[in-house]
Amino acid sequence: MNVHATAIVLGATGLLIEGQSGSGKTSLALAAVEDCKRQGWFSALVADDQCMIEVAHGRLIASCPPALSGLAEVYGLGIVSRPHHASMIVDRVIRLVQEEDIERMPQPSTALIAGIEVPLLALPARQISINLSVLRHWLDMWRF
Repeated sequence: MNVHATAIVLGATGLLIEGQSGSGKTSLALAAVEDCKRQGWFSALVADDQCMIEVAHGRLIASCPPALSGLAEVYGLGIVSRPHHASMIVDRVIRLVQEEDIERMPQPSTALIAGIEVPLLALPARQISINLSVLRHWLDMWRF
């Protein structure tokens, strides 16, 4: 199944970033990948804007449609080529939403994708630096 999302691997964690067009999915993904590389951790883009999702052994697997492999749409630059990884297990979902829809003290929640529940974190759209900080803490909580 094809979903409108961006997929990245940070360390050993596969993240699916959901959000409306223009919400900052690609910007957050590329900033997080670079942030991890600076820390000396493995990180890679898997797919930008469209992900193919399948279920295997009770886990979600994300990959990129072949025509988009290694490509990312960078706001203000257009389509650019980026190093990428072929596929990943989806361990967590980040959903970029309007700031007023963010709970100050949220309870743990999950996203249901193809019948599989995955931990979900809602973050404000277009707030890359804030989201990077929150993302670091969230990954630390899950033993990155």
